[in-house]
Parts: sequence; C-alpha cells; structure tokens
Amino acid sequence: MHSRWGTVPQAGLTSEAVGDVLTRLGARARLDIRPTGHSPRRGLVTESSRAGNPDAVAETNA
Repeated sequence: MHSRWGTVPQAGLTSEAVGDVLTRLGARARLDIRPTGHSPRRGLVTESSRAGNPDAVAETNA
C-alpha cells in the first residue's frame, strides 16, 4: 500500500500489506480478536474440513 496516499500500487499488494490491512480493519471494527493475513487462510481450511474435504487437500490448496 502506498504509504502517503493509502492507495494500492499498480503492482498489487504484498502478502505483508494484506496482513496489515486486515489487522487495521480488525482494530477499526473493534474486534475482540486481532486478525492477520493467516486468519482467512485458516478459515478456508476449517470450512473445507467442515464440508467433508480431507484436511491434507485443503491445506495444500489454501
């Protein structure tokens, strides 16, 4: 994320920048947890498991 303007650069966001955005949004929303870049990935694996998919498949594709 561009530090001065808060815009997304043409090259896109790094994984670190995505994690920073998620953490800041969580703080702004006053969540009881501190979301990180790992949070959505973990959620995808959890939901895949609940849907009956083998964990090994979800973990390698998440």
